[in-house]
Amino acid sequence: MKTLLLAVLLATTSPAAAVAADAVLAPPALITAPAATSVTLRFKFVPGETRRYKTNMTMTGTMLTSQSGTGTPMNTVTDMIMRQTVKSVRPSDGAATLSMQIETIQTSMNGKPIAMPAAQAAKMDLPTTTVMLPTGKVLEVESPALPAGGLPGMDLGSAMKAGVAFPDLPVKTGDQWNGTLTVGGMKTLYASTLAGIEMVSGRQLATINQTLSGDINITPTKNMPVAMTGKITGGGSQVFDTTAGALASQKLEMNMDILMMFTPPAGAAGPAGMPPSMKNMMKLVVTTERINDAAPGIAPTP
Repeated sequence: MKTLLLAVLLATTSPAAAVAADAVLAPPALITAPAATSVTLRFKFVPGETRRYKTNMTMTGTMLTSQSGTGTPMNTVTDMIMRQTVKSVRPSDGAATLSMQIETIQTSMNGKPIAMPAAQAAKMDLPTTTVMLPTGKVLEVESPALPAGGLPGMDLGSAMKAGVAFPDLPVKTGDQWNGTLTVGGMKTLYASTLAGIEMVSGRQLATINQTLSGDINITPTKNMPVAMTGKITGGGSQVFDTTAGALASQKLEMNMDILMMFTPPAGAAGPAGMPPSMKNMMKLVVTTERINDAAPGIAPTP
């Protein structure tokens, strides 16, 4: 649940995402291709503005255990509506303090609803506060709904700050910006390409295609005695409304092939009732779109 919520927060606030506490982000390398039209990709913030986003996350796959050799199907669906409000904008660099509030969230596994524990549900009612530059770089995160931990070497608040920002310079159709995210035991290569720019109902929309690939090599700890190895591949696209300075829609697909080995260090107890290893082959599809805004005077993205 923490990882799914992180995906939502990143999808609605940042052009790309990482998942680690000690993430090291290499500067994007801009690869220029000949084109006629250019655009500067920037978020625009006005104090008091409210934007709302609807996200669907569908994870399908199979979990194989070494004991049985048979696969257990897994199908998890989460639907969420989130509201983002600009509290203030810093004159010096344009950084905005954003309050993000979950309005509704529903999750099911294999067709059966999942009830969220009362303590976690109460935290979900509390807003997440971030400070973000117009490039999409997150500077600060304060979130009772995203506690530290979850997997070895992960801090979900720090993960948001490790997100990949838009390039500093204008980009043209065909331009590509690449980078590397090193996240403890995970290394992800990403590439974003400006696929096109078009005017729709008086708004300039930029379509950005994205690809990613990564390796996972996480060592166990005393608190989380699980070693993980595997690969992540995927890609997708987003439509960025440059007129409004906001994400209009985004779709991301990720394929994960992960081997989990339960080998606790000396003196640490392993998970009760868990097999010595499990192989997870999962596909995660995340779609996000802007919907009618709650604040008066803010026109929704067409």
